[in-house]
Amino acid sequence: MAHCKTDVSTFRGIKEVCELYDLTLLTDLAGELDGGFHIVYYIGQQRELAAGLRGFEMTPCFDDLGALELFCQRHIERFRQESEYAVYPEATSWETVSL
Repeated sequence: MAHCKTDVSTFRGIKEVCELYDLTLLTDLAGELDGGFHIVYYIGQQRELAAGLRGFEMTPCFDDLGALELFCQRHIERFRQESEYAVYPEATSWETVSL
């Protein structure tokens, strides 16, 4: 899990979700069946063991930023509503990953 260096200002949905929850766009490596790896993108809190932060994923992981942006835009009302009550939807709470 690593902080993504990509400027999210061009991705309005990602940017808004990150700002609503004070979270970050993160990247990680996902394994493939052939033993290789590819980068995945998601919104969450980076793990910082020295500071006692466990980290978590709020959105599902996506293979590209465009798919994550589309997910955020499609679910922006849920993000807005739940942020009013300081509720953090976790990646596992999404019934289906609908794009």
